[in-house]
Amino acid sequence: MTTSRASRAAAVAAALIGLGVLSCPAAVAQETAPHISRADLIARAKTWLTADNGKPVPYGSGLWGGYRQDCSGYVSMAAVLPKKEGGPNTIGLYDNFTTAINKQDVQTGDLFIDRIGQTTEQAAVVIFEKWVDGSKTRYWPTNNAAGMAPTTGSSTTAPPAARSTRPAS
Repeated sequence: MTTSRASRAAAVAAALIGLGVLSCPAAVAQETAPHISRADLIARAKTWLTADNGKPVPYGSGLWGGYRQDCSGYVSMAAVLPKKEGGPNTIGLYDNFTTAINKQDVQTGDLFIDRIGQTTEQAAVVIFEKWVDGSKTRYWPTNNAAGMAPTTGSSTTAPPAARSTRPAS
């Protein structure tokens, strides 16, 4: 791996947050993704709420705009990650595009990823928007959950871990 490619890979790995938490905006660990601001990531994510003729993109196994129509495709689209095979699945996001961060350090645009279905019946990822209060135990997500349309604004208990798509400083 060349130095440039290794640097890009490290930057990407640091950019997404997982279940822990992942920060989604900047880089890609093993593949290159364009830099995107946290605000732009949230704005892109919210476009899926009206992308289907004013309705949310339906959750499913198909593709929408080249991205999977599930939670990992939703995050990949928002973060402008590669579309290869519809973008990475949740495990791919966790393993290849994110780096662990402290849950207390999560910022808008980071991700909570449940890589192994620890808090749900299957792997899942949501984009962190903000904490509900100073206790940092409940947050406002933007997500595309199975059986539901993409949503924003419902608070939920934060997963135990965090990951980031931002390069380590």
